[in-house]
Amino acid sequence: MEISGIRYTRIYIDIFREVFGVFYKNKIPALNDIETYFKNHEARILKDLLKDQIQKKIIDRGVPIVGFSIPFAQQFIPALILAYEIKNKMHDVHICFGGPVITLLSDQYLKDLIRTSPIDSCVKYDGEIPLLKLLNFILHGKPIDEPNCFLSNKSSVLTPIVFKSFRVRTASQRHKHNRLQKKNIKQLPMETPIPIAQSTGCYWGQCSFCDYINLHVDKVYRSRPVKDIIDDIKYYIDMGFSNFRMLAEAIPPRHANEIANNLTTNNIDIKWHSFLRVDNGFSINMLEAMNKSGFSCTVGMEHSNNCALKILNKGYNQKIIRKFFEKIRIASLSENHLNIIVGMPGITYAQEMETLEFCKEYTDIFNQFKCSIFTLTNTSEMGKNPQKYGIIINEDGKANKFNSHGRISSINFYDPNGMTSEEKHEILKLYEQLNQELRSQIRFNGYRNLILTARTGAYLEDIYFIFDRLSLQQMVNLNTNNNDGYFVVNMSASRRHQVIIDKKLSDMINIFKDKKFNFKDIIEFTTDENIALQYLKEMVNGSLVNVV
Repeated sequence: MEISGIRYTRIYIDIFREVFGVFYKNKIPALNDIETYFKNHEARILKDLLKDQIQKKIIDRGVPIVGFSIPFAQQFIPALILAYEIKNKMHDVHICFGGPVITLLSDQYLKDLIRTSPIDSCVKYDGEIPLLKLLNFILHGKPIDEPNCFLSNKSSVLTPIVFKSFRVRTASQRHKHNRLQKKNIKQLPMETPIPIAQSTGCYWGQCSFCDYINLHVDKVYRSRPVKDIIDDIKYYIDMGFSNFRMLAEAIPPRHANEIANNLTTNNIDIKWHSFLRVDNGFSINMLEAMNKSGFSCTVGMEHSNNCALKILNKGYNQKIIRKFFEKIRIASLSENHLNIIVGMPGITYAQEMETLEFCKEYTDIFNQFKCSIFTLTNTSEMGKNPQKYGIIINEDGKANKFNSHGRISSINFYDPNGMTSEEKHEILKLYEQLNQELRSQIRFNGYRNLILTARTGAYLEDIYFIFDRLSLQQMVNLNTNNNDGYFVVNMSASRRHQVIIDKKLSDMINIFKDKKFNFKDIIEFTTDENIALQYLKEMVNGSLVNVV
């Protein structure tokens, strides 16, 4: 949900997780339950939080069409709440929903949703061309020739409801609709990671747990021409950006190598990041070329246990993983991330601990381990054939499986040979501890625990700090009262690294943001050692500063 017109920009509100608890506990509701969410306390908070932005960015400007891109199921209810709020104030505005969640919902659910809500249309799969045609229809009355378009007499004019972009676009079409307009990104910090579309689909496409392949209508892997990708990068470089994220399920060896060599040959000095799968096709020479071009990666290993890897149908075993990681180590690729899935069917606590210990062997090449609990979905291979994997669907899971509004809902299941919920969350905590230790080493030179446990500043005076520029540039004013403003800082490394700071601390940040400072400087500003220590701990705990 992005009302400023910038695609792909994520605004986290996890700092309000307790306040907005209902949005996390409930995902895709039954149609007759939707209205109950509009009157609760969480809905009022959300509307109050964004009412000024809605007024300035949409209502005052008379915006004719408002689009919501919904990547995650937990955003569906908040999107509906905001859609109702906008529609109540602008009766003639056209509201369109799109994104992965909409793509995975059934056509029937979307038709019924539009008939009973302020939503006027939905776009499934690739949305750029259907959205352009929708704009021409709404603004200029041009007929829509998009195939597989459902029509409804919701108003006096036949209004498009669900666009299903089944048409395979050519490389030139993909290129034309991939760039963000300059006027929409000129306010972004130069360090902001800019998305570059590398491919659609997955070149492996056989993982038993994965539902992502359903986001692409024909489930065929298609990569963009390297020249188009390089041209996109140059387009953003001309505006001052130098940090890029490839939008891909996983980039294959040959394509990654071609991009890297092209960047190096053209002396393009950037940082770029993409997902990789464990793949023997990556040679040391390839990885060295990628490293030279400014590359870093997130590897979707998921697990190191051979039994788990077989269940997940990853196509490799632990021996292959070790060989791949050794190549990364030799190529000096560093500051990478590793994805881990906890709680696969039949996997025990002891086996999960083995994977954790395996990960600790590679902290020189991975500085963050992204851990999540296994989710069973309806149209994954596991969801279709649970008995094959020893999964027992709970009674409420069976109801959910056949009343899931499409492919979006997870299935509750019983795993007699696997871990308990408590054990799964214990494993998550252990990974978070490991991540915290790595952050402390990298960002704070090992001083993090000393600072956070300090009762006085006696041992802190010789430590010098500097504010993290990217963090400061992501501060968002949450209060319209200038005399009592608060800020939330959204950290790129972890959603847990989000803090609220008061007006006085924000004033201190403005004073010290471009220079080194120590604990004595903080005392001088606050005139109170206890308050200075409190502020320093808040800044360290929120990863606002680095030790220099």
